Amino acid sequence: MKALLLVDESQDKIAIREIEKPNPASGEVLIQLKAAALNHRDQWCRIGLYPGIEYGTVLGSDGAGVVVAKGEGVDDYWLGKEVIINPNINW
Repeated sequence: MKALLLVDESQDKIAIREIEKPNPASGEVLIQLKAAALNHRDQWCRIGLYPGIEYGTVLGSDGAGVVVAKGEGVDDYWLGKEVIINPNINW
């Protein structure tokens, strides 16, 4: 799958790369994005103003899509649901 990553090898510090499809951990879901955008948080990551951010981090704080997989402890209800990303959780 393709993802926008924070990288160290370019002047812009971001690049679209092919990565392995992640498996959702306990309490998580995997969302197939239908729309995505960068916001100020992503820009702060790119210019080094977001504490604790590491190269290789997937960017894209704003987005919407469909839940396609779930981790342990997540109700089956969520599979196939359209959702939006809340960038305030776990950042």
